[in-house]
Amino acid sequence: MQARSLLDHFSALDGTSSDCPGHLPEPRAEGLRAWQAPCFHRTELVYGPAAFPFEKKGIGRAGRANRPGEQGMRPSPYQDIEASRDRALTAQGWLFGERLNRIGNPFVWVDGEQMPGLHVAQGSLSVLQYLAMSGEIYETPAAIRTPDHDRVRRDLETLLRQAYRHFAPFLDEDASGFRRYIDSTASVKVQDYGAIRTFCPDLPAAPRQLDIGPGLGANALYSVFHLGSTYLACDAHPVSYGVQRLFLRMLAAGRSEYLDAVDCETFGLGSDAMAAQIADPAYRFVHVPSWHLPLVEDRSVDLASATWVLNEVTPAGIVWLVHHISRVVRAGGYVYIRDSGLRKPMRHDVDYDALLLQLGFEHAGRLDVRNRVDMHGIPRAYRCRSPMNTDFDTLFQEVFGRFGVTAHGGAMNQPPPQ
Repeated sequence: MQARSLLDHFSALDGTSSDCPGHLPEPRAEGLRAWQAPCFHRTELVYGPAAFPFEKKGIGRAGRANRPGEQGMRPSPYQDIEASRDRALTAQGWLFGERLNRIGNPFVWVDGEQMPGLHVAQGSLSVLQYLAMSGEIYETPAAIRTPDHDRVRRDLETLLRQAYRHFAPFLDEDASGFRRYIDSTASVKVQDYGAIRTFCPDLPAAPRQLDIGPGLGANALYSVFHLGSTYLACDAHPVSYGVQRLFLRMLAAGRSEYLDAVDCETFGLGSDAMAAQIADPAYRFVHVPSWHLPLVEDRSVDLASATWVLNEVTPAGIVWLVHHISRVVRAGGYVYIRDSGLRKPMRHDVDYDALLLQLGFEHAGRLDVRNRVDMHGIPRAYRCRSPMNTDFDTLFQEVFGRFGVTAHGGAMNQPPPQ
């Protein structure tokens, strides 16, 4: 099946057309109602941090969709997530003083903001977009190939195929091209499982794993079903969070309870009640937005993982994430990272591996491979030797200096005065 016909499948379900132009047509004489017919390219979003959540919403700055009833746009399916983020931006002081003018917004996935296609879909189409983010397949290196490798990989493939049929039962995986994405995702996740088993040999039998930037949420497959973990997914991007909601709820159905911290907030739970829910061992699947990371208890996590995310956030974002990772991982616990090992331009220039070592972690293992030659990404792990307590603002100052300016992003970052 060609890509166009795949889109047409979802267009037919959604009442949209894959032939619609890539821009909004000019309104005709009868006014705005002349161009309200649904069209993917007319869907919501602006692509930037919600730095000004109180301005009038429309096509423009606010990083969210028009509200229901506004002409010409469909309401965002992520409004509760965006509203939670906007409340946190205000309550935590990100819209005022130095946090606004000098430090910047920590709740931005920079790479995601550069992919407009993520913002024009929802539901099953969004889930399949995230499943299709992994397409490369490499043999698992012998150094991290565990005795149960083949069995775990088959199980991951089975679970992913069940998920695919759940969201797109009408699409044959061969004809649609999704067989490769399923196989690729399974190969990546079994490698992560092997690396964690190899580098973190003394994890407890039922660890608590915090997964930063989970994408689809497929790390839950090895985490819950093969490590025996309680899985905490943490994300700041509303579309990613919405996709993870669908995927994790599907996984949890009939198996365990799923807790969504945004839902808790929507139903009026206060911070203490939300923190108690997040800590409740009855939940095997827990979902926490990045701005609610302070609700995760100190030293309550055995394993923190971050795959293909730490080099894709803002300067404030990397300090926020490393600060909370170092706070929640217990003594003797681990941090597992997999990415290219390089900082991407226009994001930040923080060596987060070195920063973890400064915060009381030590090397636990690293696979000597070449990215996209031997395998995709370079797996490595760090063990929490002697936890160090620090707050976000102190750590930010240590990394960027008292007068460093990072709020403006990318090449506009200003180093501290010498």
